[in-house]
Amino acid sequence: MRARLTLESGDCIPPSLDLSPNGQPVTLGRSRDNTIVLRDELASRLHAKIYFEDGRWHVRDFGLNGTRVDGTR
Repeated sequence: MRARLTLESGDCIPPSLDLSPNGQPVTLGRSRDNTIVLRDELASRLHAKIYFEDGRWHVRDFGLNGTRVDGTR
């Protein structure tokens, strides 16, 4: 089950990314070591990880400010 992650507002590199269930987990955060680098001081250095497990996509939040998916925390 392929998926696409797209930034709707703000600034990050890259602004969108195709996700593959067989690929490595995707990390998001301010650090340049992340797959997606968020240019926002409210984002943690390692803010979240997206991965595929048990037939579905998961988001694990590491940030102190929380993570929203479709507007839900």
